[in-house]
Amino acid sequence: MMLNCELESAFEELMMRIEDVFASELGCKSAKKYLTGLISQVERKNGWQLLEALGETTPYGLQQFLYRGRFSADKL
Repeated sequence: MMLNCELESAFEELMMRIEDVFASELGCKSAKKYLTGLISQVERKNGWQLLEALGETTPYGLQQFLYRGRFSADKL
């Protein structure tokens, strides 16, 4: 999924600013994938379409992140 250069730079800056709110590196990577999908051109923003557009075969990793992921909402 390609973003324009300015948007990509702003996105990377955002991810660096919020990476410490996640309990693990995997959580941070999952958040990045999820947010990338949300700002993408994908028409329907459900788990299957988002992850398919990002090259994943199933939405299970994203679902685990959304349902069981640990992060600090207060810190965010």
